[in-house]
Amino acid sequence: MIVSFWINAFIPVNIPNLSTEVPEGDYAGKTMIPGPVPHISDCFLTDNRSFSDKTNASSRMHSACTIDTETLDFIPSHRCDSTHELDCEDGEVECTKSGDTTRMTWRVSQKAHPKLVLELRGASNNPCFTASPDIDYEGKLWFDADELSIFFSGKVDVFPAFEAYAQLDNGPIHRVFSIGPQRGATPWNLPGGATREVYGLVDLTPVRPAPKVTGPKDQLHPDLIAMLESLSSRLGREVMITQEGGKRTGPPSKSAHHSGIAADVAIVFIDEGGDRRFMRSAEVADELIAEGFRGVGEYWKDEDVQSVFAHGDLRGTPAAVDSGEYASGGEKEGPAVWSRVNGKYRKGRKSGRPGHLL
Repeated sequence: MIVSFWINAFIPVNIPNLSTEVPEGDYAGKTMIPGPVPHISDCFLTDNRSFSDKTNASSRMHSACTIDTETLDFIPSHRCDSTHELDCEDGEVECTKSGDTTRMTWRVSQKAHPKLVLELRGASNNPCFTASPDIDYEGKLWFDADELSIFFSGKVDVFPAFEAYAQLDNGPIHRVFSIGPQRGATPWNLPGGATREVYGLVDLTPVRPAPKVTGPKDQLHPDLIAMLESLSSRLGREVMITQEGGKRTGPPSKSAHHSGIAADVAIVFIDEGGDRRFMRSAEVADELIAEGFRGVGEYWKDEDVQSVFAHGDLRGTPAAVDSGEYASGGEKEGPAVWSRVNGKYRKGRKSGRPGHLL
């Protein structure tokens, strides 16, 4: 069997107060950001995407490896997709180059069956701007052939976005971690090494409890159903849409539920005694964030007691194109994390847990 692991650094399609639409030219309608030096460099095309588990998804930096589960032999690879420098005013292409991969490396730290430990270091800068600062990532990858598990722990820069995935043969793709740009960060914050900690553990065992999505799914957007099914598959657990947590009737500008791009869900698991149990709202919110939802909310019965469900929506995504304030460019396009405590809404997560949304 072959295990694949890959990590990407990419510039998201929408970055508040930074990305703008290309006005005209070959890339009209896509998004760009200003270069690393104010008033000197031109603009640069983003990767025009959100999180993606596709191995060929556009990225500033991509490092991958495949591991043979029998021999623990591994094959490394690296790439930097093309950078496009554009005139900020008219979108004219002024430079197209690919970044240098010579400072992107894998190294064997330990190899003794069933364990393989690899060290990863990656650094590359904007090839269209001389002496521009590096994007950096680094970390260690632990693979256990007996348990078929992967654990990654490392650091990434405050900009741009980063993601990592793992897969056994042609089986389901598992998200190891994902993290958007730090709020307010730009390419001007890149000098220096990676500082943000990232980590993730995934079980690649092919046999899992049969996952499913239950509850009122009628009229929900296919993209929303697909993400809930992905969440259920990743956890190997039932994802249950609450009775009133699906599509509702009302103005799209008032609620993402009114456009079928939101769901209130609970996650069911079986405890050691064989009884059905529910994750707490903050834990469900953790999983919705990890899955890539752009709007996530915790529910609390009062200041001390959590509910067992959380809210997830697709504001600002292609699914929300006709969703009023929740569509791209709308007042509520996101991202947003919030809590409802005893029926009253407040910003942020009541649990105090972190959340990184694009």
